[in-house]
Amino acid sequence: MTTQKGAQRRQRRRISGEIEDRIAVLAQREPRWSAGQIYEQLLLEYDEKKLKSPPPSKRTVERIVKEWRGVDLTGPWNLYTAAPEDVPLVLPVLAAVINWTQGAITSLTNGEARIIANIRSVAPDFGLVDSFLWARLYRRRIENNEPTDDFDAYLSYAPWRDENRRALYRKAVEQGWVREVPRAFILHHENGEITTTNVF
Repeated sequence: MTTQKGAQRRQRRRISGEIEDRIAVLAQREPRWSAGQIYEQLLLEYDEKKLKSPPPSKRTVERIVKEWRGVDLTGPWNLYTAAPEDVPLVLPVLAAVINWTQGAITSLTNGEARIIANIRSVAPDFGLVDSFLWARLYRRRIENNEPTDDFDAYLSYAPWRDENRRALYRKAVEQGWVREVPRAFILHHENGEITTTNVF
């Protein structure tokens, strides 16, 4: 018997990974935007040839946005209940997220903060906004019983640090030893702007 989640996963696989990743990023970066506005943005980017694949239906975009903006039941993160060792790891990310979203997101959840602290404890040079996006995706995958091995491998290889690490990670992906991390979730600052980093 086919479960609803199984059917949704099969439907999701028919959507370009590039498109779903872009929807996820827009849902986080523009939290004030409706799903309809995100759909229109995807159409614009496709017309401008910034996307290789056309966007799915507006209903599908609405579903993905709803999933990404689901309620986090771990509660809001604050200094009163935070682990002291997490505070210096989390606060810079919060500031970066406030700037990135232009004040649309001004707080983190306990679940997000925990993952952010774990990421930055092993990769202090990892991007601040990256840490936020990864925390949200990581939490969502855990809640949906989906694998996180691609993110774990990326952090293990640390390809953003130098060309040697980048080459090792590239080889691992090309050989099929590890799954490539969604490229839409790799960001960096360039001349004050956030752009997608191509590690290949």
